[in-house]
Amino acid sequence: MSETLPETLFYPLHSPDKDRAICRVCQHYFEQRHTVFIYTRTDVHANALDSLLWTFRQESFIPHTVIDEFTYTIDCPVVIGTHDSNRFESQILINASDVSANHINFYKSFKTIVDFADKSDDVEHHKSRERYKLFKDLGFAMQLAESLPA
Repeated sequence: MSETLPETLFYPLHSPDKDRAICRVCQHYFEQRHTVFIYTRTDVHANALDSLLWTFRQESFIPHTVIDEFTYTIDCPVVIGTHDSNRFESQILINASDVSANHINFYKSFKTIVDFADKSDDVEHHKSRERYKLFKDLGFAMQLAESLPA
């Protein structure tokens, strides 16, 4: 039996406000009733996204929580964390972190990986191209979105 690899969707990012784009994408998947894991580099970034999800759109509410390595049970459709474990079996990974070949099994545990083709900065653009290449080389199904969700 062959393993099902995740679809990887890269959204274009033309401004340096990646966190707001992450919130828009999160809202899009939440409204489709998917479970979402937002994977961040640091606890500081996780807490910043937590705050932004409360305020980025006045007319919307996205139930979410920040988890740590000691969180083992949760009943929330959106979780934010720094640990490479999909122990809550989220369907969607929104990548707000650097990708490492050391975390391949973590990435494979999701149905869809969302990342950003960051064109707002040369260094970030280079990093996003490296992430795209890594996922493609792993055989993940690749898609480039035309724009961010509304």
